[in-house]
Amino acid sequence: MIAQTIFWGAVVAVVIAHRYILRSAVAASAPVTHGHPMPRTTRAAELLWVLIPALSLVLLFYATWRAIEDPSTAIAGGGAVPTVVVP
Repeated sequence: MIAQTIFWGAVVAVVIAHRYILRSAVAASAPVTHGHPMPRTTRAAELLWVLIPALSLVLLFYATWRAIEDPSTAIAGGGAVPTVVVP
């Protein structure tokens, strides 16, 4: 139960954070006000650098959820995680 609560709390935090990251990438760029010109990037490149981490996090959360629900799927190939019992 505690693992699921922590998991869903992390999902909510990441979704909120990525929403603002995406919003800032889509928002119009502010004009350069200082004397040093900044190299400009294309909107597509900015969106790509926002979407790559978002997709990676989706895959990470999916794998984590599977591991929480069924610990035997935590390691690729379906192997169980070895544990040591200390008396």
